[in-house]
Amino acid sequence: MDDPAGTQWSAGEGPTQWIQIDLQGTYRITKIELLVSQDPAGDTIHRVQIRASDTDAYQTIYEFNESTADNEWLFFRPETPLENVSQIRLETISSPSWVAWKEIQVYGEAITP
Repeated sequence: MDDPAGTQWSAGEGPTQWIQIDLQGTYRITKIELLVSQDPAGDTIHRVQIRASDTDAYQTIYEFNESTADNEWLFFRPETPLENVSQIRLETISSPSWVAWKEIQVYGEAITP
């Protein structure tokens, strides 16, 4: 996204909601950072899902299951890099507020065919 303090993406509804990020290529992912937009604070469940192509099913690789608050950063760093990722989906299963994110940052390197 563009500016952690100034903008956000919002589903405009409560859970279950998701946002999909198309990486426009195939990547080796080393870290994902998420800036929460949430009011009120409370218990949430957010799933990080990946897939290699449009024809593959999403695979849940991590689940944040904790109390979160507005402007809190969530960090996911896999033990080993995630290979051959072309799409990431963040699915919110449970939250006391509408589903929204202020920032989604994905780190890694392109995989050359």
